Amino acid sequence: MRIAVVGAGVTGLVVARELLRRGHKVTLIERDIVGGLAAGFPYPGNPNVYLERFYHHIFRSDTLVQQLVWEAGLERNLIWRPTLSGVIASGKPWPMRGPVDLLRFRPVGTLADRLRLGWALFRLRRVAQWQELDGVTCREFFARHGAQVGYERLWLPLLFAKFARYGEEASAAFLWGRIVPRSTSRRWGQECLGYLRGGFQRLFQHLADELRQAGCQVIVGQNVTAVVPGSPCRIELQGHCVECDRIVWTASLGLLANLVGKSQAAAVTGNLPQHPYVAATVLILAMRRSQSPFYWLNNIDRDITFGAVIEHTHLADPADYGGEHILYVVNYHEIGDKRFAVGSPEELLKYHEPSLRRIFPGFDHRDISRMFLCQAPFASPVYTKGFGKKMPAYRGLLPGIDICNMQQVYPFDRNMNHCVQNALTYVHTCYDAPVSA
Repeated sequence: MRIAVVGAGVTGLVVARELLRRGHKVTLIERDIVGGLAAGFPYPGNPNVYLERFYHHIFRSDTLVQQLVWEAGLERNLIWRPTLSGVIASGKPWPMRGPVDLLRFRPVGTLADRLRLGWALFRLRRVAQWQELDGVTCREFFARHGAQVGYERLWLPLLFAKFARYGEEASAAFLWGRIVPRSTSRRWGQECLGYLRGGFQRLFQHLADELRQAGCQVIVGQNVTAVVPGSPCRIELQGHCVECDRIVWTASLGLLANLVGKSQAAAVTGNLPQHPYVAATVLILAMRRSQSPFYWLNNIDRDITFGAVIEHTHLADPADYGGEHILYVVNYHEIGDKRFAVGSPEELLKYHEPSLRRIFPGFDHRDISRMFLCQAPFASPVYTKGFGKKMPAYRGLLPGIDICNMQQVYPFDRNMNHCVQNALTYVHTCYDAPVSA
């Protein structure tokens, strides 16, 4: 069968590999670079090192990514390091390593409020099946366990930082999917995270090279201009087209609706509830000095302009970046938010610098040796209450077109391991088991 996979992110790469292994003729199409949202770029002065555009790490539980690293022969480059995470509140960072730090976290409220919040989180971890929480918002879950104050002061600001104005609509199952899997990376209050030295882009390039060697046509740097469902299907690119028996669409449904004809677009927009997406804007600062002992800081302070700040070189080695310390300044926001319609990293730094100075007293503009600006308009779906019942099926939306994208990793966040799992599940469901077309 001739199959075209649209999108060479983690999902698309694994789907293409698995379909090739089953004897299909595969074409992989990517408008940007191999790796998609997880891709990196060569670091100036060190072409053998790639820097993630949108920061990545893996947990101990991310065994599927670890397996890909081993299969690529890169296992010696997979490093594990203890890291410190925290929360910005009341104008300063607070460590958040576990229950003891939560009890010390005064911005949540009284000691009784903190205890109730800890109890609610304990009850969340005790839920065996995420489906029990799919029809419950985070607010409803915390209220059920008497932790309304903790929700209002901690979790609601975090959800707004993640999903913009849709934060109140977030499903408690999503929170379960964020907290429960990562608990395996924490021992005695200490989290240990993994990173592929030199960047995960090395893994993605290996996968792409492996696909080419196996006979896959990999088309990079060309936009899809139209998609024609049917039997056969057709994908129109800049200057030529690809005809195939099936299409595997790994990008957003909104983009697909814009590329099919009007009558077919109605199937995309009418047969399924449309889930909003949020965009991501990341300012990357290469600095001469470390800014704090924290690897990851989420923000709940309304006076701070960013949602999170990650000092990547507490996980990766600064020597790989010429001794520079890499700081990611992160915002998730609504698509079209004018605050982030900036043309240069300098403009965004001007917006964030007062907040950076407040959180990091030693922050000095003169310590910045280089800056990068990375943006993605469809960074994450908003995982709302009841999302599990609204997820698109792999097949049946449009003739000849399958869907395998970020919406289907729910209730888990769309990290690399969950994207690999989704790809494997799709291929098994649609090609290893009898299904209807």
